[in-house]
Parts: sequence; C-alpha cells; structure tokens
Amino acid sequence: MKHITLILVFMTVIALPGIAQTSVARMIDVDDQTFRFLTAGLEHMQIRRPLVVLEGSGGERIETWMSVFDAISGYAPVIAYDRAGLGQSSWDGKRPTVKRRNRQLHALLSRLELLPPYMLAGHSWGGALIHGFAGEFPHKVDGLIYINPTPLLHSPEDEINLYREMGTVNPKAAADAR
Repeated sequence: MKHITLILVFMTVIALPGIAQTSVARMIDVDDQTFRFLTAGLEHMQIRRPLVVLEGSGGERIETWMSVFDAISGYAPVIAYDRAGLGQSSWDGKRPTVKRRNRQLHALLSRLELLPPYMLAGHSWGGALIHGFAGEFPHKVDGLIYINPTPLLHSPEDEINLYREMGTVNPKAAADAR
C-alpha cells in the first residue's frame, strides 16, 4: 500500500508534456562492458524511498524516458540505462536473454552502489525483463509497474516452466509477481 502514491505520481507524470531534462548521462564499465546510464533524485535514497528502475522496450534507449525522468526524480531516486548493444552501451556479443539482461542490470546497480529496494517500471519488452528480475531477485524488488507489457504466456504453469528454463532462481515468485 505504501507505494500506491509513487505509482500514481509516476502514472500522472507520464501524461505531462515537455518536462525539461536536466540530468546528464554518464558511462561506467561493468564486467568488461560499458553502460550508459542516467540517475537523478538519489537524495531520496536517504529516506529509504525505492529506486525507480526504468526498463525500456526492445530497442529503446535512455531518451525514451526523458519526458518523465526529471519529474520522477522529484519524488524518488531513478535510473535509466541503455542495455547492452543499445544507445551508447557496448554490445556483449551474446543472445539477449531475460536472465542475461537482468544479471547485467543487477551488476550495474551493484557497481553504482544503488541499493534496494527497487521499484521496476517496464515498457513493452521491459515488462518481461522486470518480471524476470523480480523472479530472480525477489527480496530486492518492492514493486513492479507495467506499461503496455509484452504478454509472456497464458497459463501459470507454462510461465513457471519458462522461468525455470531461463534459470530463474525462484520461478514461482517470478510467475506470482505478474
């Protein structure tokens, strides 16, 4: 219940046109790979607000989130990043599985010392990614925000089996998070 306000604020700012972007993207090396990322509102972490992690669709880059990024940072700490091979992040040469992408995100958050709890917001394919992240790291996720998510499967049993095949640590928790 405590995050209903954050979700409502997030959904409200999505509709606001033309919010000026004042944050500057930076680069960081994580496990022999370079990622471009953008953070703001980190002062809110001192009062234990969840870090909002913005996870875009298939080919989306940081710029996808510019219309809402600064508004979110007024209420909560927030990060957006270019996944491997997108924008200015380096390509790792490997198939982009949910498990691989979520482990890269986890490594990025760890390298940046951005501690949980995380409020994950995923658009389209990003919805599948945050869903998988919640299954792999359930104790670090405080909530999920789906924005026009890509549907995964129809049956709960199929979904649990998919997460099991992907190597998710807790496939039932991933399925239940949906």
